[in-house]
Amino acid sequence: MKAKEFFMLLLNAPIERIAVENPVQSTIYGIPKYTQSIQPYHFGHPFQKKTCLWLKNLPLLTPTEIIEKPQSTKVA
Repeated sequence: MKAKEFFMLLLNAPIERIAVENPVQSTIYGIPKYTQSIQPYHFGHPFQKKTCLWLKNLPLLTPTEIIEKPQSTKVA
């Protein structure tokens, strides 16, 4: 719950533009829905690891080089 409190302080800070990055979160903690989710394979990296962005007064990221068959980032 301390981590959620810190996250919310960042997200609600009195700053004109904010970008907060966090992995996919559990819904049980009640964190607001993210603005955008991205994958490394949207930007030319052959991996998948969903990352969430909470954006305040910033544009969404635009994919630059989508790779068709990404590998998982899970370690065996």
